[in-house]
Formats: sequence, structure tokens, C-alpha cells
Amino acid sequence: MATTTTTKEYELTIIVDETATQETIDGMTEKLKEFGKVTKVEDEGTKRLAYPIQRVRLHERGHFMFYQLELENGAPQEISDYLAYNDNAVRYLLVRVSK
Repeated sequence: MATTTTTKEYELTIIVDETATQETIDGMTEKLKEFGKVTKVEDEGTKRLAYPIQRVRLHERGHFMFYQLELENGAPQEISDYLAYNDNAVRYLLVRVSK
């Protein structure tokens, strides 16, 4: 009997270190494609944060990236692990889109 894999839709917002290069951001996007299908990418640009965030150093501005993803089971945890240890990701939020 063949097993069927089901994908679920997610939205991911990442605040990237404002000093990160475009190549670094592109590399993060390519890495996300290894976890599942990236259906939409929006580069929201650099914005001032509502409050400073301490991560490796103090951040007052960040580069906002928005993604829509289709992921299989287990992939959300792998993405969380990847971003938790990525020094360029200041903060992230990964949520499942309910239908």
C-alpha cells in the first residue's frame, strides 16, 4: 500500500539582520525551498522595529521577508530549527493557514 503525503499551507515572516546582503537573503530563500514548495515571496524591505531586539547584537531595524509555503509533516519543525540557529534571522513567525 502506497503512503500518501499531504501538504499544508503555511505563512512565514522573517526579520533578517539589516546588515545581511541580498545574496544572504537569497540563500535563505533557497534553503527554504529544500524544506517544501515556496509559492510566494514578498520582500517588504528594511523597517524600523517597534522595539530593539537583542540577538547576537542589538537590532533596531530589520529586513522583512514574507513567504507562503506548502510543507509536509515535519518540515515546519525543521524550518524552525534552521532559523533558530541562523544568526541572520533576528525573529521569525511560522503559522499554518487554516482553510
